[in-house]
Amino acid sequence: VPPQEPPPALVIIDPKTPGETYPFAHLSATAVVAKLVWALRFAATPLYNQRLCLLNAYRDETGLVVEACRIVNLVETKRFRWVYDEKSTSNDLTLLVSFLQDQEIYVFDERAQLKLLRQLFGAGVEIGLFDLAPGIVKVFPALAGLSFAEIRAKSRLPRYNAEAGDLDILLSLFVSSVYKTFPNLGAEFLPVLDLVALASLADLMPLENENRILVRLGMQTLNKTRRPGLRALLMRLRLLGRPLSTTDVSWQLTPVLNAAGRMGEPGTAAGLLLSTDEAERKALAERLETLNQQRKQASLAAWDVVLPPARSFYEASGGLLALVRDPAIPRGITGILASRLMNTLGAPALVMTHQGERIVGSLRTNRGFQTRQFLDAFADLFTDYGGHAQAAGFHLPLDRAGEFQARLEAVLPNFSLDAAAEAVLEIDAEVPLEYLKAELIQVVDLLEPYGEGNRPLIFVARGLLVLDLDLMGKSGAAHARLTLDAGAAKWPAIWWNALEFLERHEFGVGDRVDVAFNLGRNFYQGQESLQLTVLDLVKS
Repeated sequence: VPPQEPPPALVIIDPKTPGETYPFAHLSATAVVAKLVWALRFAATPLYNQRLCLLNAYRDETGLVVEACRIVNLVETKRFRWVYDEKSTSNDLTLLVSFLQDQEIYVFDERAQLKLLRQLFGAGVEIGLFDLAPGIVKVFPALAGLSFAEIRAKSRLPRYNAEAGDLDILLSLFVSSVYKTFPNLGAEFLPVLDLVALASLADLMPLENENRILVRLGMQTLNKTRRPGLRALLMRLRLLGRPLSTTDVSWQLTPVLNAAGRMGEPGTAAGLLLSTDEAERKALAERLETLNQQRKQASLAAWDVVLPPARSFYEASGGLLALVRDPAIPRGITGILASRLMNTLGAPALVMTHQGERIVGSLRTNRGFQTRQFLDAFADLFTDYGGHAQAAGFHLPLDRAGEFQARLEAVLPNFSLDAAAEAVLEIDAEVPLEYLKAELIQVVDLLEPYGEGNRPLIFVARGLLVLDLDLMGKSGAAHARLTLDAGAAKWPAIWWNALEFLERHEFGVGDRVDVAFNLGRNFYQGQESLQLTVLDLVKS
């Protein structure tokens, strides 16, 4: 794709901007665009920019309780709780009046709520309420004839949030009814979430907060995708027709899509997604797979070149940073190399190469490194820079490389790292052998999506019998394939990089072992089976 001058910006939307009030900063750019489109659709509804107030009054042992929250564009902006008892004064009531003033007040069951409010304000005060009940019942007929107390008893919200109260349930009902009343909000939003999921996983965005919701829904869309380009690529990768997990997408799909940009052909991936010609899509999918193979080969060839100088800088910096600058490094693999250096040396890593008259840098960080603060220290030198807490990049004019190096030596000692954590597995659950059955995968599926910020579940089982043990691997037998007998079932297992352990420990067929593992699916020749991935193992 040839360089183009972007049009003048009318609005810049970036939740990472310092001082930005959006409650979650770690959205991918695709997610930001998808939410912007949703917001524009919402702006066409009569609720746009309306100041609404949800109110719920009830009696408990403390007295007459009034809870209310203001919402604008389905977002809660302020909340108020007031309890009326024998100690309450007219000044206290003034606070409630001030909160409700100039608001459209919505309640569930206007008659019952009005009766309670008149006990506060008296019969002579005019109180205007809008009853949500008819609209909610219209879109949720199963709630017809139920009181709010009965609806609260049926609500699942308190199961997932122990602090959720009546007002939270009312707010959830209201928002849900809005989506039902204006179905285009969801109908035009859900179909693009497959792209949001791909972008979030490819960009290693943390699967926290709303990212978990967006990616979970996006994976559902992706598994039913009708996008011809994606279907062509999935078919080429032999993934079409099987249920995809976030692990499948992260390891098998997004690297192939990313390979186009890394190898200097971003138009290949874009063309695949936009193509209306079946033959062209097939050719582009094949080309992407070829580019990914070239990317792998380039990464392997560069690794032996970058590791020694990066290690030297790491040691000279006191373990604060691994850095290498080499104009021979292909631009598209700097981020991959930086990630591998970080994981190998256990510290932030910066890989730089040359692209014409500029230096391109990829930074990968861990151990609490202040990525943004680090980049800001060179802001006047960079032509542009950006990223998130764990991954960032920049462009630096080649003629300012000396200034960058001198400043780096000056500012780097001001940064510190969290202590390197000992390699300890955090076990989520111990599974008795009688429960180590195929049904356990349902628990794993329930807590999808897994990825950055939400690792896969780790189980431990004790006393498994080793039935088979074979070494495997293309470049040396570094990995192991096992069969483990749990009594209730026999389990195939894979153990990556097992050779080092096996060389140091006496261990083999017939031993009983305690195993820490992930549970997942394996696909081979079109057949699905469950498989354990061994993370650690000791003799029982």
